[in-house]
Amino acid sequence: MFKKSLVAGALLASLIGAANAEWAVVSQEDNSVVMADQAVGVSLVIAEVDASSDAPVAEVAKASSQNMGCNEASTLNLGGYDGYYFECPASNQFVFLFDAEGTTNMFTGVCDSDDKCQYVGEQIGRVILAAKGQ
Repeated sequence: MFKKSLVAGALLASLIGAANAEWAVVSQEDNSVVMADQAVGVSLVIAEVDASSDAPVAEVAKASSQNMGCNEASTLNLGGYDGYYFECPASNQFVFLFDAEGTTNMFTGVCDSDDKCQYVGEQIGRVILAAKGQ
């Protein structure tokens, strides 16, 4: 089950328990969970990609952005974590990758407007801060 990381545990507690959101788990596998807010019409995929020792996060971000046909990855600090961010305009996705607990975590938001993408981004920031106990 995906609940092995601190980030994953905080995600489930933060999003499912949020009073202002209608997040529901759509699917869950060993290393990922897909959640959706049906009221807003957005989804969020959280995945533990690999052990950070297998490949640096920068390399994973570069390869992922190329494989997904997205814009080039750039650095971003979100919730106190330094990571990499890239957008995929053709598929209405944005991705944030970072290292936590020796694992590369990938958050992928799926949204079709700037307002919805901002909402998903705020939710990702809340999850990360909750994982850090802030």
